This record gives sequence, structure tokens and C-alpha cells, in this order.
Amino acid sequence: MRHGSCPCGAVRFSIDGPVRDVIVCHCEACREATGGPWAASAAHRRDLSVVDETALAWERAAVSE
Repeated sequence: MRHGSCPCGAVRFSIDGPVRDVIVCHCEACREATGGPWAASAAHRRDLSVVDETALAWERAAVSE
């Protein structure tokens, strides 16, 4: 079991299953959102539990429109 959160702690989650190795994305959307390359991983949605889904907010990056 792995646990994590966003930097402010408003969105907390756990993953009960395998997690992909970390990759580094250099796409324009990730660089715009983070100011540089973005390290990311992935898991199956069925293995992901979000503590409070009402805390989630989705934003579309301007470069992906």
C-alpha cells in the first residue's frame, strides 16, 4: 500500500496495487504546469482510493486545447 497527497494535503490518496516506474515528461503542457520536466508514475484506477473526491479540481492546460 502506498499513500500520497498533493503539496497542500487537500487531496490524499492511497494505491493498493502495482505502480509503474517513474518517468519524466517533457511535453509542453507538463513544462507549462510545473515550470520544467515533470516526474510521473501511474497505477490502475481500480487500485486508487481518493480520501475526499470533492477536493479534486481538474484544469485543462492551455497548450492541450
